[in-house]
Amino acid sequence: MIQYVKQLDYPQLQLEATWALTNVASGTTIQCQSIIDKGGIPLFVELLKSNNTGIVEQAVWAIGNISSDCVFYRDNIIRAGGLVNLVEAMRRMTDEGLIKHCCWALSNLCRGSPLPKYDHIRHAIPMLCQAIAQGKINDKDITADCCWAISYHSDSNRNKIQVVVDSGVLPRIVGNLEDPAMGLLIPSIRILGNISTGSA
Repeated sequence: MIQYVKQLDYPQLQLEATWALTNVASGTTIQCQSIIDKGGIPLFVELLKSNNTGIVEQAVWAIGNISSDCVFYRDNIIRAGGLVNLVEAMRRMTDEGLIKHCCWALSNLCRGSPLPKYDHIRHAIPMLCQAIAQGKINDKDITADCCWAISYHSDSNRNKIQVVVDSGVLPRIVGNLEDPAMGLLIPSIRILGNISTGSA
């Protein structure tokens, strides 16, 4: 399957093989590791540059699945350029469904314990904020994931807080306070709490 994914001249074969590997990446840690051992991470990261929307979508799903498995995999994806390529894919794409999936994958790369260093994910936070501010995510669960990621990386640092303020996301975050869903309410309160610790 890895070899089929590399067949640039056969996009349908490449797509189907990527889809199959994405399904494996959503399995157990051992199954996920089997893909990583064969060079899956740099391969998926490279596929994010594809002009084929279907291939990009499968690569996004794979990266989101792998990064959510454990922080070791998450950090490997970040080191391989996965976060930077995800942000660039979001800038290129206009399909709202794909943007939603990119936000989910980005939020996975920004979370976990220990958190990734801010310098490694600093390009993702403005993009997540902008996606929420512009209403590009019509999914409360994914919006909540993005809000959690923003809340983790806007804590106790005025420069980080300013990035969130400048993004234009605050009206949406304040609007979340009227939502009864605790999953969305709690990270929104945390973001606003972080901002309140900044300068006047």
